[in-house]
Amino acid sequence: MECTANVNNNRAEVASSINSALDILIQTQKSQRSLVAYIENYTNIDEDLLTLKALSNSTIMALEQCFVILNSFQRKSNPRKSKKMSF
Repeated sequence: MECTANVNNNRAEVASSINSALDILIQTQKSQRSLVAYIENYTNIDEDLLTLKALSNSTIMALEQCFVILNSFQRKSNPRKSKKMSF
């Protein structure tokens, strides 16, 4: 009985962590969009800012892919209670 409670507690912690990661990812995406808008509105010729724009975009894409992988592992380990998350 105790083992089942521990497993359920661990699953709840994992789900909570996944939700927290999603919240952080969404906030990061918003910040990146603001950065891109600023760069596009104020300069299109500064090579350093254009590099920052490209780097921030590829970083966000990598983080999104990492989240998809983590979320798919979580869904496989608990298919009944998992929700497909998208951003």
